[in-house]
Amino acid sequence: MEPTSKYVALVFGASGISGWAVTNNLFIYPTASTFCRIIGLTNRPMDLSGSQLPKNDPRLEIYSGINLREDIETVKEQMKIKIPNMQDITHVYYCAYSVDVMEIRNINVTMTRNAVKAVDEICSSLKFLSLQTGTNSYGVAVFQHQDKIEINPPLKESQPRIPSPYGDEIFYYGQVDAIEELQKGKSWRWCEVRPDAIVGFVPGTTSIMTFLEPIALFLALWRYVHGPGAEIKFIGTATNYTHTNTDSSQDIIAKSHIYLSTVKPEGLNGEAFNTADNATPVSWVERWPVMVDYFGLQGTPPVEGAQTTFPVEKWWEEHQDDYKRMCAEYGLKHRDIPAASWIFTMGTTAGDSVVTTVQWNSEISSEALGVAEDTLAESGLPGKPLISQLLIFSFRPSSEHVDAQKPSTMSLCQNCRQLDLADLVDEEYEVQDIILHSSIADIERNVSACDLCQLFHTSITEKLRVEGVSVDQEAWYDTDSPVILRGTQYKDEKYESRGLFWVKVRCDRLSPRAYCYFSFYPKDETTRLEDSILGRPIKPPAKQLSLVKDWVRECEDHHQNCHSAPATLPTRVVDVGVEGDSKEDWELESVKMGTIYASSCLTIAASASADSTGGCFLPRSTSNHVQVKCTRKTNDESVSIPVFLRPRPRDFSHLPQSILHSRAWVTQERLLSARMVHYDSDQLLWECRESRLAEDGVQTDAFAVQKLVWDERLHLSSPFAQGRLSTSEFVWDCT
Repeated sequence: MEPTSKYVALVFGASGISGWAVTNNLFIYPTASTFCRIIGLTNRPMDLSGSQLPKNDPRLEIYSGINLREDIETVKEQMKIKIPNMQDITHVYYCAYSVDVMEIRNINVTMTRNAVKAVDEICSSLKFLSLQTGTNSYGVAVFQHQDKIEINPPLKESQPRIPSPYGDEIFYYGQVDAIEELQKGKSWRWCEVRPDAIVGFVPGTTSIMTFLEPIALFLALWRYVHGPGAEIKFIGTATNYTHTNTDSSQDIIAKSHIYLSTVKPEGLNGEAFNTADNATPVSWVERWPVMVDYFGLQGTPPVEGAQTTFPVEKWWEEHQDDYKRMCAEYGLKHRDIPAASWIFTMGTTAGDSVVTTVQWNSEISSEALGVAEDTLAESGLPGKPLISQLLIFSFRPSSEHVDAQKPSTMSLCQNCRQLDLADLVDEEYEVQDIILHSSIADIERNVSACDLCQLFHTSITEKLRVEGVSVDQEAWYDTDSPVILRGTQYKDEKYESRGLFWVKVRCDRLSPRAYCYFSFYPKDETTRLEDSILGRPIKPPAKQLSLVKDWVRECEDHHQNCHSAPATLPTRVVDVGVEGDSKEDWELESVKMGTIYASSCLTIAASASADSTGGCFLPRSTSNHVQVKCTRKTNDESVSIPVFLRPRPRDFSHLPQSILHSRAWVTQERLLSARMVHYDSDQLLWECRESRLAEDGVQTDAFAVQKLVWDERLHLSSPFAQGRLSTSEFVWDCT
C-alpha cells in the first residue's frame, strides 16, 4: 500500500516490550497508510527474521549502535551517520530504558535528554514526541519508603509528585523536566504515557518490564517438579495479595502513544495520560487462584499477616536442571529470565485510571487479549488479560510440540453485538446483505474495544497493503461508505442452496478489493448446524491424527479408484530425496520416485514447512477467532448458538504457492499418489482419486462444482493449468 501521508516515525527502544509494540502497531494504526517510514532504534542489533515485525514492508528501518549515554555531539553524529534523512522525522516515541540499578536515575535522564535534544536539533519536521513513563510517577515502586509516602488509588494524573527525598530516585521526574526544558519555545508538542503493570512479550528475549513471563514459567516448572495438583501458596506478602493494580497490555500502550500523537494531538502539550486495559483495578486475590488453576495446581492465599515473600528467584536458579529437562521433554524454547525481572512479579500494588481525558476509549474488557480456556473466557474475571497471554507469550513451543490455542471472547461494540449470522439468509434461503458499520473509519475507531472490528480492520487493511492498493482517505471516513457482510451459500446433494460456509466483508467505496472472506464454526463441536452454517474447528496438527485416520478409513472402505493399503504395514520408512546436489544420487533415485509415490498407501506432505527442518506440526493460533451468535429456529423456538468467526483458512487453491509445491518433483508426488494429506499452514487438506476434504469442514464442491476426478489435481497446480490430461493418458507400471 502506498502511504498517503508524509508522517515518519522514530521509535527509541524498538526492541523493548513497549517500543516493539509501538513499532509493530505503527504499520496498521491509526490506518495502514499513516506512516511512510517507520524507524526503530535498538541498543543491540535486532534479528529481523525473529522479530515478528513486518520485515518485508519497505517502510521498516531498524538501526542499532547509537549510544545515548555518550555526549550530545557524539549522539547526534551517530544518528546522522546511521539514519538517512532524519530531517523528515515527524513523530518520536521514546520507550528506551536502562536497567543499571546503581545509576538508573542519572543514566535514564541523560539518555532521554540526549535523545530529545538530538531530534530537536536534527529533525526539522518534528511535530510530536511521546514519552513513556509509568505509575512509579505516583511512587508505587519506591519500595524502601512505602511507609513514608501516601498512595491513594485510583491514581490520577493530577496528583502531585512524591516529595524529596523519597521521590528523588524516580527518574521519570527528571525525564519530564528535561523535555519541558528542551521544548520551550518550539513548535513541536509532547505528552507522557503512564502504563501500570505491563502485559506482553518481546520476541527472542525476556523483558524485565513484565511480570507475566517469570510467573508463568515459574508455575509451569513448579508443576513439572511437584506434579499436577500440587499446592502453591501465593508467592508474595499478605499485603501484596490484597493490593490492586491495573494491567496495561503492550498493544493498548502502543495505541495510546500513536493516538495521542496523531489522532488527537491538538491542544496536547506536556500532559500525562494513564493507560490501562480496564478501569477496574484487580488484586492477586482474583488473579492467583485462576492463574494457578490454569496450570493444574492448587493455589492458596499467603499465611495471614505474612510479610516475607517466597524466594522465587532462588528456587528458579536451583531448579534449572529441571527446567532444561522440561524444555527438552515438551519441546519448549528455553527462556533466560534476567535477575531484574523478578522484582516485577510482586512489585505492583496500587490502582490506576484509564485514558479517557482525550475522549478515546482505550478500555477493553477483561477478556480482551490472547487465548484461554473456555471456562476462563466465561468467568469474566478481572485478571483475565494476564491469564490470556500465558499461552501466547510465555510458552512459544518448538515446531515438534504445539499446544492448542483456543479463541477468546471479548466485548463487542454495539453494532457487532447485534450481529446474527442467521440474518445473512432469509427463510427462503436467499442471501441477504447486512450493513455492519457506516464506514471503515467506524470499524477503525473500535479496534481497541471490539474484537470483531479489530479482526475486520486488520484483515482488510493488510490485504490492501499486500496488494499495494492506495487508500482513498475521503472514502475511508465517508459515512456513506458502508461495511457490508454477505454470505456465501453451499449446496446440498441436490444442488439446492442451504446454509453458509463463508461470509464476505467488504467496503465497496474504499476499493474494489477492500474485502476479505471469513469462515465459521460452532463453539460446541457436537452442535449440528448444517442447515445454517458449515464449518468445524481447526486444531493443532498434532491433535488431528484421528481425523487423518478417519479420512484414510473412509477412502479405503468406499473409494474403488484408490488402491487399498497392504494387509501388513511396511517395516521401513522410505525417505524420498537425494543427497544435496549429488548428480549421481539424483540419477539413481529420481527414476524410482514415481513408483514410490504411485505405490504409497498415504503420502504426507509438509506443505507449510519452509525447509527440511520445519516438519508438519507447525504452530497455529486461533486467538483472532471471535465469538458471535447464530440464531437457529426449530419449530416455534429460537435458540442462540455461539459461533466463532475466523479468517478463511488457506485451501487447495493456495497449495501451488507454498514453498514445497514450487519444487518440480512435487508435481508427480501430488499427481501419482493415491492418497495425500497436506499439513498446510492453516489446516489439514486431504485429496485422493475420488475426493477432496478440508479440516475446516468446507466441501470442495460447496459451489456446486462437479466432483473432481483425481487427475484434475494436476490442472489446479501451476504451471500446468492450461491443459488437462485424462486418466487414460497416464501409464505407470506399479508392479
